[in-house]
Amino acid sequence: SVLLVIAHPDDECMFFAPTILGLKGAQVSVLCLSNGNKDGLGSRRQKELVESCRVLGVHSSSVTCLNLPELQDGSERWWKAPVISDVLMSHLKNRKVDVIVTFDIGGVSGHPNHRATYEGIRYFKNLPASTQPNPPKCFALKTVPTLRKYTSIGDILITLFLYRLRGMQASGAVFMATPIQVLKARSAMKKHQSQMVWFRRLYVVFSRYMVVNE
Repeated sequence: SVLLVIAHPDDECMFFAPTILGLKGAQVSVLCLSNGNKDGLGSRRQKELVESCRVLGVHSSSVTCLNLPELQDGSERWWKAPVISDVLMSHLKNRKVDVIVTFDIGGVSGHPNHRATYEGIRYFKNLPASTQPNPPKCFALKTVPTLRKYTSIGDILITLFLYRLRGMQASGAVFMATPIQVLKARSAMKKHQSQMVWFRRLYVVFSRYMVVNE
């Protein structure tokens, strides 16, 4: 089973849709560390998250969205790693999770909440073995330079070329969405109507993260 740990509602489709759609046969669940209440839309965004996940094939019972005082949405807020670690430990209790997928240190967009999510999971991974006898394997979504970020389907060729040049890393994974999966990812994003301002509409069209995850 795979647990996707994200910072805000809409992260699941803006950044991780190729991974979710590519994990056919796996049991995928989502843990969202905040409900995105920066503009007072937390309740609405939480519902949008559930609907988006449904489009991506994740059942509502497998979606958890938190609203904790220590983990509030905001580009000026840096979430504390021990808090995230404790939340994750509590979530994993009585749940079987083999793999965790989340952001890397760059957070794809550089958002502090994304980057703090990575740091929290890294903190969790570094806890003594006695606190987690069989810890899940962790994978982080690679942040690419801004210019490459907006190459859309063109990044498939760039990704294939780079991996052929340096060889696929044994510890890594690459998910490339099919045309049908790309349309499904866009449909999932449309469920986040509260967030569909003009620049996000452009993002959906041009972002490589709607097509490629590595």
